Amino acid sequence: MKTKEIQIKNGEECKDLIRFLGAYDAAILGLAIQAILDKYGEDGYNTIKNAMYRKGELDAKELKEHGVTFKSFRDFGMFFGSSLNGVVNSIISPKQKMEVVSENEVVLTHTDCIRCTEWRKLGLSSEMAIKLCDLYFGSFEAYLREIFPDIRVVKEKLIPRGDDVCRIVFRK
Repeated sequence: MKTKEIQIKNGEECKDLIRFLGAYDAAILGLAIQAILDKYGEDGYNTIKNAMYRKGELDAKELKEHGVTFKSFRDFGMFFGSSLNGVVNSIISPKQKMEVVSENEVVLTHTDCIRCTEWRKLGLSSEMAIKLCDLYFGSFEAYLREIFPDIRVVKEKLIPRGDDVCRIVFRK
């Protein structure tokens, strides 16, 4: 086998592994949060949600502590999209190319989501899937707000609400 063929094969195996881990992570989170809601109700869910938000804030502070700054929201979008986190998320939740509307507005459109697929397989309700999305996305939203305090996030479409895609608009 030629080197290029090996790289392509290994690249696909790596993507398959990331997809597996994304599905596993979603299943574990879904089952854990359902158990927390069953035992502790909304108070338990809100405790987890606050912890996820705090994690996002701390991640952004760490980035700033390492001297990473952004001239514009567009620059941040380009950085995040090409970061390891952005690449992994692109495999777990395939998306269209980021739409840069202006220096102060970016649109992300996810065309599929391994997490939502996994939650459906587990029989979790759409309402529960939205709560779980809020946990994942809440961390990222807090991350953004730490860097851009005046950011507005509009979830125009969400797969768990029955839309064909998740379309998230970020405005500064």
